[in-house]
Parts: sequence; structure tokens; C-alpha cells
Amino acid sequence: LGTLKDSYATHKEIDDEIIFPFLERHIPKLDPFLRLLTAERNEFYNILGDCEDLLTKLKRTKTPKYADILDRLNDKGIYAITLIRNHIQTEMESVYSVIDEELRPVEKDQLIASLKQYILSWKKK
Repeated sequence: LGTLKDSYATHKEIDDEIIFPFLERHIPKLDPFLRLLTAERNEFYNILGDCEDLLTKLKRTKTPKYADILDRLNDKGIYAITLIRNHIQTEMESVYSVIDEELRPVEKDQLIASLKQYILSWKKK
């Protein structure tokens, strides 16, 4: 879960710092979708934390509570998978397709340049 959480944190940071602010300025009609995606990302990240907590409890439990914790972990995992699948679909259909269809070539170049700059600065860390 730690690796998933770390890679997702990077995705979230790129969206929050570069892509979403850019889209808010250039395609304001996307704002409701961006807010939804931000809320879903936060919820997914919280669910991952809940799963980590449940795994820790599971490792320490040797009683009949083991089955209860396992059931709760299963439910959280199913919800997380469903949430992230829908999140990715919404992102692809609303955000990335609009980027492709509605941004002018010069705006796409600006966004790409911002992403490249971010990646270069991130690699230097």
C-alpha cells in the first residue's frame, strides 16, 4: 500500500499544482469535474490510510476479531477499487478528452512545458 500511496501522491500533486490550475484558467466549464475529482482523490487517499490501519490491526490480532477486521479490510478494498476505476474513467472522459479537444495547440504546448519543468525539478529532489 505504501508504494501505491506514494505514486498516487505524485499524481495528485501534478494535478493540484499544474494540470487543474491550468484548466481552471483555460477551460472554466471543467470546474465542477475538477472539484469532483479532487474530492474523490482525497477520499481514495484516506481509504488507503484506513487500509493501512486495518492491516496493522490485523497483524496484531489473534482473536475472533480477526474475521471482523478482515471483512472491514475487504469492504474498504472493494470500495477503493470501485472509486478509483470510476475516478479514472471520469478523468479520461471529462478532463483529458477536453484537453485534447478544446485547448489550442499553443495552450497544449504551455501545459506540456509546465509538466516537463515539474518533472525536471522533481528528478532533482
